[in-house]
Amino acid sequence: MSRGLSTLQKTILRMAYVNYAVGLRAADNRDVDVYFHEVLAAFWGWQPASPLRDHTGQFRPGQHFSRDAIGAERYNAAHASLSRAVVRLERRGLVTAHRGYVKWRGIRLTPAGFDAAKDLKQAG
Repeated sequence: MSRGLSTLQKTILRMAYVNYAVGLRAADNRDVDVYFHEVLAAFWGWQPASPLRDHTGQFRPGQHFSRDAIGAERYNAAHASLSRAVVRLERRGLVTAHRGYVKWRGIRLTPAGFDAAKDLKQAG
C-alpha cells in the first residue's frame, strides 16, 4: 500500500497517524488529522511567525509562516510540493484533503490511509 511513496508523502501519513493515534482530532476539536502548517514546520523545519496553539493549547488555523523570512521562492516551492503530495495521496485513496477559506488546510486519513500509515510507523 505504501510502495512508491515519496519521503514527504510518508511524513504526512506518519504525522497524521500519530496525531490520530494520540487522539488529537478529538482533543483539539480538529476536522483533520494533520494540518498543513504542522507538515511545513516538521518537514522543512520552518519556525512559525505566530504560535501554532492558542492560550488554551488548541491548534490555531491560519497562516503561520513569513514568506519574507523564508524567501518567496522557497516558500512557494514547499507549498507546491505539499499540494502535489496531497493530491497524489488523495488519488491513491489514502487521505481526504480539507480546505479552509481559500486553500487546503489539512488532511484526514481514510481507512486505507490509516492502514498504510500504521504499516509505515511500525516499519520505522
